Amino acid sequence: DWTGRVVSLFTLAPYGFWRREHDVHHAFVGQIEKQDIGYIDILTREAYLALPPARRFFYRLYRNPAVLLVLGVPLHNIVFMRIPPLSMRSFGARRFISFGGAWQSVMAHNAALLLLYGGAGYMIGYDVLALVYLPVIVMAWQIGGWMFYVHHHFENAYWQGGDNWHPHAARLMASSHYALPPLWHWLTGYIGLHHVHHFSSGIPHYKLAACMAGNAALQNMNVIGFRESLRGVWLAIIDPAQGKMIRLDDITSG
Repeated sequence: DWTGRVVSLFTLAPYGFWRREHDVHHAFVGQIEKQDIGYIDILTREAYLALPPARRFFYRLYRNPAVLLVLGVPLHNIVFMRIPPLSMRSFGARRFISFGGAWQSVMAHNAALLLLYGGAGYMIGYDVLALVYLPVIVMAWQIGGWMFYVHHHFENAYWQGGDNWHPHAARLMASSHYALPPLWHWLTGYIGLHHVHHFSSGIPHYKLAACMAGNAALQNMNVIGFRESLRGVWLAIIDPAQGKMIRLDDITSG
């Protein structure tokens, strides 16, 4: 936990709050009705068609890769993560953390960031600090956002609703195996083996490759390559009837 708190000073993500948000993501991965926490918003075909024209436009804008991945991910993680939950009523009971605990995590983290970067800026200059560190953290979150995106945006990703959703199936089938060169797997902490990570989040990152190597079924499950991941950026709609993710243009052309 303390390692996580120290690292959070450089990632800018409040460790305690973010960890619980991520726990919710793991607990309800692939469930259509419960993807509001720890997920990028994804609508079903029916929900999208039910929107008025103005809201369809804003959903298309939100799901544009340039807006979502280039601008949205750094903005969310650098700016919006500084804001604690504002309403106890809307906070909900599915967070795995109390409203007060969320406030404490976010505000204590903000105070620590103010001390660290305030002191660093005082010593070396705030302009120098911004010019050196801001591009680094923006690029880091863009890479992290891309990895998270392709882990759950592929054509045959598991999405089910109601009683059809099963946690064990979701753990394996809602996450991809991002087939990258060995060096890139090492540089990204082997998180590309995301189906193994979701199967058991207790497996440390440096054991994910060994776990997959020891099970033939895991090696060929949900494999996507780099080219396929590029096509996946346009998958923005869940189509339960077809059991897959589709592009917004597929609805228009259909």
